[in-house]
Amino acid sequence: MKITPKLERDLRGARSKRYLVMGSDGHGRGVTAHRWDKLPADINVGDFDVLNLNFAAFEDEALADGLPLDRLPGRKVMARALFSPDTEIIAIGDPRTIIGNPTSGPYCSADYWLPYRLGVEDDNGTAYRVIAEEWQSYFDLVSRWSWIATGECEPYDQDPVQYLAPAVRSANHLAVQLEPIALSRALHAVAVRVRIQAQRTDYRNAELVSEACPVFWLPAPDMVSAAKGIDVILRERYGVANEARRPDWAASYVLPDVDSVREEIAQLEAKRRDLEDELSDTRLREAEAERPVLLLYEKGKEVLEPIVRDALRSLGARVEDPPSEGVEDGRLFRGDEAGIIEIKGRTGQVKQDDVRQIVQWAADAKGRDGIDFKPIIIGNPHCAMSLAERGEPFATNAKTYALNSGVALVTTVQLYEAVRLQQLRQFDEDAFWKGIFAAVGLAELPGFQGGVETEEATRLVAEGDCRARSWRPRIGFGSQRARRTDTGTSCPSRGSEMTVSESAGLVIVAAWRAALDHAGLRDDHFHLIVCPGSPRAGNAPKAAWYEPGETLSKDKILTGATLEEANEPAHSGRHRIAAFEPVDGSNEMEVATLEARLRHEIEHARQYMRWGEELLTLNSVIDDLARCYGGERGYEAFYNAKPSERDAHAAAALLLRDRHGREVSAQILDTDSDWELAMARMPPGDLRELPIRSLSYAYSFAEMVQRENADGLSFEQWLDLKLPGAGAVWDAFEAAGHAWRTGR
Repeated sequence: MKITPKLERDLRGARSKRYLVMGSDGHGRGVTAHRWDKLPADINVGDFDVLNLNFAAFEDEALADGLPLDRLPGRKVMARALFSPDTEIIAIGDPRTIIGNPTSGPYCSADYWLPYRLGVEDDNGTAYRVIAEEWQSYFDLVSRWSWIATGECEPYDQDPVQYLAPAVRSANHLAVQLEPIALSRALHAVAVRVRIQAQRTDYRNAELVSEACPVFWLPAPDMVSAAKGIDVILRERYGVANEARRPDWAASYVLPDVDSVREEIAQLEAKRRDLEDELSDTRLREAEAERPVLLLYEKGKEVLEPIVRDALRSLGARVEDPPSEGVEDGRLFRGDEAGIIEIKGRTGQVKQDDVRQIVQWAADAKGRDGIDFKPIIIGNPHCAMSLAERGEPFATNAKTYALNSGVALVTTVQLYEAVRLQQLRQFDEDAFWKGIFAAVGLAELPGFQGGVETEEATRLVAEGDCRARSWRPRIGFGSQRARRTDTGTSCPSRGSEMTVSESAGLVIVAAWRAALDHAGLRDDHFHLIVCPGSPRAGNAPKAAWYEPGETLSKDKILTGATLEEANEPAHSGRHRIAAFEPVDGSNEMEVATLEARLRHEIEHARQYMRWGEELLTLNSVIDDLARCYGGERGYEAFYNAKPSERDAHAAAALLLRDRHGREVSAQILDTDSDWELAMARMPPGDLRELPIRSLSYAYSFAEMVQRENADGLSFEQWLDLKLPGAGAVWDAFEAAGHAWRTGR
């Protein structure tokens, strides 16, 4: 008989819940309970509906030091339990509790079974408030606490697919959120509910695949033992009647029927374990087969580089890993050919410096080994954006440098397509590698060809998502801008989490997450800098976005310690957003305004991710023309009217309406200082058309254009030097204007 979802729910509801306590025993009839050192090797945590994990037992140093780690439930079985429906997990004790002996053998912390290491630090006190009333009876046993949750969670696994493989199909991302169960007077969480979601995402849009069961992490009670605290949880939360604790001497009294039932259970458990092992192996094969999808959006030394090398091996090359840090990202060999590879994940374009670097690696390798290596760049540019939104993968000067230096330019999208064709048994291996080694500049391979979508690339995006651009003037941007110094810092690697200033409070962190979620962007592309005090009076900025890879100078927002923080190597490769936090968390209008400011700046980051330095150059042209036209007094109005700024305001206004409603939006619109955040009635314009909209706006100041500069260049020629292709568009505007004026 087929087990339908409804029947499965009915069956679950019809049977009694099964309870497991690990870390203490004697919790009464109907509760399976074992001390950690007496935990049966064949116990399966997935058989139970409620898991109580008594990590407070490891306050006994002899137990903690002497327990072999293989006696603990493995991460694989705990992952299955975590994503089992109708399950709850309750952990008691400090998440940092060490199990094992760090000085003489393997060890782990109490949160080893989660995909994330919970951020916890020492603190203590006696005053707290229970937020979740369902836990009040337990906290009646807690008079003091000794740790607080910081809210920062560090992943145990660089690749979440490996953690999820035993339990969840088709997910490639994990999201975690901590909710307070009890708060100290300083509003620090002294107990938390851990919410975990398995998602399928391209890091612009996230689709929920499965939500983990509730995990409650509680401090150990100090007024009774942890075991008695668990008794209270079982009684008050689950209605499990207390019984007298079974004395040790009673364990020797076993009735005949018990032995036969236990033998039957053991046989069934053995069959179930065999099936689970087979299912787990199959899921791992599925995850491995799907792993090349990461080529479309990953970055970083720890994640993208191994995936690229594995893909190249699967396509028929012998690939050597780099022998050490600070050299090329690998060597590949195919027949008599040899190549040096450099792998780059970028939120913008692959740069000239990246190409220059691989040329140098190839020269160094020839000097050492006497082998002529083909220099090959394999890039994943615009990696935070969907394929439909990506622009030119390689900067204009990077393509020129590659042509002059014999460098092959390849994208990870092309590798993905090759792997797809291989799995379809349609891959021409010899033609693929001939294309790689013959390439000078852009490699002619399936997939994207230098920003021009092929039929197969169009198939990779949703039907109709990538509209034809043949009617649209093509601006091949290439910036000459030198306002700041490019440090060449690469994107942060995958697995790194959102970072914020140490001084960031709960209000601004919550607002920051809300703004990022609304934008649909990954948090590990960003660093939030919280500025002390209040913004300067007048029209001084209250928040700002700073492009990645730039060494910043003092301005109206960043000074002293915040400037140093922005330029730290750990942060300089990210989109840095600075904001003030003079916000009353109980005042919705202030919170909404803060969220809108952050969303405004995040939209600028998104614009940069799509169009890079070239858009900044175009905006600087607009700013110069507007300032010349309106002077300093009129400049602000023209600044707010340029398309990139209008779109950022529109994104902020959309957040206000989506999250706080029209009434709060109207209140902000009525203010003297923040009304721009709420003024837009339409969503942001098409990001793909932002350059042409910006150039059209610049043309509205055409009368301010100096027809010839000191070097004898016309404005169109000068503009073309700054932004290759833009001069021709300006000429088209001029021709259209002339035709309009003359009636021709």
